[in-house]
Order: sequence, then structure tokens, then C-alpha cells
Amino acid sequence: MKKALLMLLGVFLFVVTAVAQEKTVTGRVSDNAGPLPGVSVKVKGTNTGVTTGADGNYSIRANQGAVLQFSFIGTTTQEKTVETSNTINVVLSSDMQSIDEVVVVGYGTQRKGNLTGAVSTVDVKKTLLGRPVADAGRALQGAVAGVSVRLPSGEVGSDPIIKIRGQIGSIAGGSSPLILLDNVEIPSIQLVNSSDI
Repeated sequence: MKKALLMLLGVFLFVVTAVAQEKTVTGRVSDNAGPLPGVSVKVKGTNTGVTTGADGNYSIRANQGAVLQFSFIGTTTQEKTVETSNTINVVLSSDMQSIDEVVVVGYGTQRKGNLTGAVSTVDVKKTLLGRPVADAGRALQGAVAGVSVRLPSGEVGSDPIIKIRGQIGSIAGGSSPLILLDNVEIPSIQLVNSSDI
């Protein structure tokens, strides 16, 4: 009977110490600019995890000796071991690995390396704000290589004729561009307010 009672007492003490080791860990995750919301905080090797709030703070239950993983897009993942302290503050540093350029095309997004056509970028600050222009079509004149913008008349508000890669773009198709505004095809660039770009 004494052995059974001692064994029961030993199991009880083991359970109490195991439960006593689990605690609530709190802290703040930030970078050089300030708090980081949406950082994933996970107990390594388990499915237990939380994300930081708008103020960068988190609260998670973990055993003493467990490893917490802090991960966020564009930063290096850090691991911290839960010790006697109930507070773990983390400063994440930016990850210097390059991300492949993504190009938005009329039918989705593609990596720039997989794109078969030519891609040009227009600097809006230099093109639209740097010089006085009446509309977005006239702002593209001389701004993009391979794009010809011709004005049929001198009237204000006349629709410019835009051609890509010369007057004959391809044998089967034309050389007029496809103009999309919020993924909806529009017939003329005159419908785009240059102050909204």
C-alpha cells in the first residue's frame, strides 16, 4: 500500500512540475522602423502559434525550454528559447535575398524571367508631374521606348493614336495597345484622368 501511495504521489508531483513549466510568454516584435503587425510566432515542432497585433505585441503559451520561431515576409526568421523570463522581445532584420520581379499583365501576374514580351516602366513622378501635360496619352509621348504617340489634330481633348512597335505591330494583329483600367478594357486613354494615376 505504501508503494502504491508513493508511486501515486510521484506521478502527481511529476504532473504538477510539468504543468508548472508551461507559462504565458508575452513580448513585442519590431524592426528598425517600429512594431511589426502580423508576425507569425510559433512554438517549434507544434501546431501552437499566434500572430502579433497592430502594436506588434503577442501572447503565447509555451513550456520552459521550448523554442519560439518568429517569421515575417521580407525578414530573417529568428528562434528564441523560452527561459525563466515571461517576456521575449524580438527585433527582426530585413532579409537581403532578392525577390524575383513580378510583372502585372492584362491576364494575371508573371515572373519577369518568364515573360515573353517587352516590358517598360514609366516613372509617374517624372512623366506626369515633371512636365505640364493635358492628359495621360500625351504624357506617354517620348517616355517609353517602342511606343509611338501621335496627335491627329491640335485640339485639346482629341484622342491620341498610340502604336506599339511601329505602325504594323504584327502580321495577324494590330499595333494598338490594350488599355485596362481596374482590369476592365477601355476604348481610349482619354477616359483615364491623369491626376488619378
